[in-house]
Amino acid sequence: MKTFRIFLTTMALILLTTRQIEAQNDTVNADVDDRILENIESIIEEKMEYAGDEADFSEELRELLRQGNGKININSVSAEIAVLKLQLSDYQYYQLQKYIDTYGEIVSVYELQAVEGFDKTLVDRIAPMIEVGANKRTRPFAHFFRNGRHEILLRYGQILEKQDGYAATKENGYLGSPARLAFKYTFESNNIFSLGLSGEKDAGEEFFKGTQKQGFDFYSFHIEVKNIKLLRKIVIGDYQLNFGQGVIIGSGLSGAKGGGAVSCRKFTTGIRAVTPINEGEFFRGAAAEIGNAEYNGTLFYSHSFYDGKLTTNDSDGKLLFDGFLNNTGYHRTESEIMKKNALMKRMYGFHFQLNKRIFRLGVQGVRTDFNHEIIASETPYQKYRFSGKGNSNLSIDYQLIMKRHLLYGEIGADKNFRIGLLQGATFNIDPRVKMSAIFRYYDRKYIALNSNAFGDDSQNQNEMGIYVVTDIVLGRRIEMSISGDFYRHQWLRYGVDAPATGCDFICKTDISPTRNMKINLRYDYRHKTGSAGGEYMNGIENRHRHRFRATFTYAPYNFLKLKAEAGFLANARSSDKKIKSGVLLLQDVDMNFEKAGVGIKARLAYFDTDSYDERIYAYESDLLYSFTITPHFDTGIRGYLMIKYGHKWFDIWVRVARTFYTNKDSIGSGLEKIAAPHKTELKVQAVIKM
Repeated sequence: MKTFRIFLTTMALILLTTRQIEAQNDTVNADVDDRILENIESIIEEKMEYAGDEADFSEELRELLRQGNGKININSVSAEIAVLKLQLSDYQYYQLQKYIDTYGEIVSVYELQAVEGFDKTLVDRIAPMIEVGANKRTRPFAHFFRNGRHEILLRYGQILEKQDGYAATKENGYLGSPARLAFKYTFESNNIFSLGLSGEKDAGEEFFKGTQKQGFDFYSFHIEVKNIKLLRKIVIGDYQLNFGQGVIIGSGLSGAKGGGAVSCRKFTTGIRAVTPINEGEFFRGAAAEIGNAEYNGTLFYSHSFYDGKLTTNDSDGKLLFDGFLNNTGYHRTESEIMKKNALMKRMYGFHFQLNKRIFRLGVQGVRTDFNHEIIASETPYQKYRFSGKGNSNLSIDYQLIMKRHLLYGEIGADKNFRIGLLQGATFNIDPRVKMSAIFRYYDRKYIALNSNAFGDDSQNQNEMGIYVVTDIVLGRRIEMSISGDFYRHQWLRYGVDAPATGCDFICKTDISPTRNMKINLRYDYRHKTGSAGGEYMNGIENRHRHRFRATFTYAPYNFLKLKAEAGFLANARSSDKKIKSGVLLLQDVDMNFEKAGVGIKARLAYFDTDSYDERIYAYESDLLYSFTITPHFDTGIRGYLMIKYGHKWFDIWVRVARTFYTNKDSIGSGLEKIAAPHKTELKVQAVIKM
């Protein structure tokens, strides 16, 4: 096969290049944020399998990068950053907090060796990432504006080719211009106050005219006050919630497959104020948290809308909502505008937490009401989908540190007492070996409209399984992560006309021959059962997917970083003797000239797949607070060039990306169709900091 020969040739070149440059000088330190970014990439790739290519995780990315940016004050580090970035175990983090409570704040990095669970090897590893500073306790509103930080983000983006939806003669075409516009303003002061305001116009939406006389189609806003005596946090506007393991309510990127033993569980971060640019998963209303380090409670209220279609009940004329509880945020055509804000959702609830360092107990409840009844689906696989006008959930979660190990879990129930259960454990078997295991059970009738717990599907329903992952340090320069997930769905699912089983297997190996060179090898295997044809009640077949990726990163100079990657994917079905495959080859160049304030990132990629089912995802560098995972399918070439210029108080990005297909004359369908074999996207962004 042509693609397979290309793949083997590329692998040989990578190995040959590695041998040739192994002896070169050790000149560049590894980027301390690489570990977080690699985990995020793996997690998002897994989520893309069911969340879709339009999924947006920019707010989660922004928060993680904000917390992990620069050196971390070891005296005030959060549990999330300590585990995800510093790679501390929960036991080590507990001992660190206990040491600070007993002896006061750390005054020297080398003092960490006196903390139980820390040794010289660990301290030497985290030393480049941390700093020792006083845990600032600024008086409320002292020097409020003097210590405040203002940030203004302006963004423009557009597909340069003409799409059919913008033709003047097109029926039900796009009403607005193809430009996508966004802005965001944030102000933070003294770690006690923040304010945010943002607006966004999607491509095809009108702007200050027609149906959008108010300007942007979407606005977001928040005011946050925190850390004032017993008032830990109060937010008015948009926010996210993360309690327990997400069995009844949760958000964020943690708690998913693909990120290793430390990233498969969730962290109870409580309320998080957000100012999103995209209409994503967030709550709009008010939330408040009061208490201290041991006892705290939260109350929240949210008021939001869904787009959809309203129909009339023939028997009594009552309006019913016919659609799914998700929002694309698109209001580009007359038909999309007619569906805007068709369904109103009210949500309110509470959370209480007892925190005793080694033991944590949480109780949370949430009630959701709609102004119209949601129609029950007649499709067999959606038989147990939510219908009606409201739902209630209650859950209890816990976390317990036992010596060097961690037990955690959550059990939740809906208004009909259907159960959602998650039980996990993390074992620190050896300083070089970590293992995590998660068992989950979500009843086929379990309803939790705001859940975001660990699972194989985007909805925590109709699933039972166990996931095991082990991280092993094989030597100073070799680390390996092996995971397996075995699950069963007790009822039908989309494309599966019978209860079915599945399993996933992932093996990742990181090799660092020198400090400025890294090799990543990853193999994924997925086995699922599915319907053999496109019609209802077809026979069930076995489906196997094999995916291999090799990445080679090399930084010969302080200003230059090179990355080559080869990916190969193969799909096999028991009903089809032909194996379908795909290949992706790419080369990245990253140059950073600090004195001139100029950064350049470029990529050239070649892809060849038999169909969309063999698509291969790849991470792309994008504008600040943007995270792009692009699916590559069909045959063609994709490249991008991004230039950043930074000054003392502003940064500017310009990014141009183009995909050129060699096996077709047009791209897309319907209103998105482009009558050309290429698609070009231009993005410009400016960030002003004061």
